[in-house]
Parts: sequence; structure tokens; C-alpha cells
Amino acid sequence: MQLYDAFTRDTATANRTYLTRIVSVTGTITGILENQQSQQVVLLKTNTDGGSINCTFEEKAVGLNPGITVTVKGICSGYISGDAGMGLPGDVFLTRCYLKQKR
Repeated sequence: MQLYDAFTRDTATANRTYLTRIVSVTGTITGILENQQSQQVVLLKTNTDGGSINCTFEEKAVGLNPGITVTVKGICSGYISGDAGMGLPGDVFLTRCYLKQKR
């Protein structure tokens, strides 16, 4: 996934390019969670095992399940790196998301 790869290759450049900007990403859902504010968070698969694009939705999107491909639009709020020593990858975060398309 291009957005995730941009942050893992060069976080400073990716921040200048994507941070606080509206982006659209397409990916396969690996999980659906609820955060502490009861907002739906959809995790999209990346090319890195354990790394995700975390999409926090403004309003709950219905009909979403792991394994389906979706296009989500939201505001990029950045990348939080994992811990390489522990083998934990980082995640890219999108906020105020909404579902553009599901396949």
C-alpha cells in the first residue's frame, strides 16, 4: 500500500506530503474495532506483517467485514512507529473517515 510504504521509507517526507491532508486509500480489511470514544476503527492490510492503516470513522459504516476490499477517504494524522527490537511494525492513522466504496 503506497501510503504505508511512504511512511516506512521516509517518515519526514511522508509527513510533508500527507500529514493533515485528505487521502483516499484502497485495501483489504483485516479487522474492525471500536475505540474508547465508541468510534468504528477499520484496519487495512499493508505489505508489512502486523502493520496497518487505521481508519477511524466519523459514523459507523455498515456491512463491513474482514476480507473485503474497501476504499476509504479520511485525514492523514500520521505514523506511529513500532518497536523494531520487538518485531512490532508501526501504523498509519486516518481520522474522520468515510466509506467511498466496498467490493
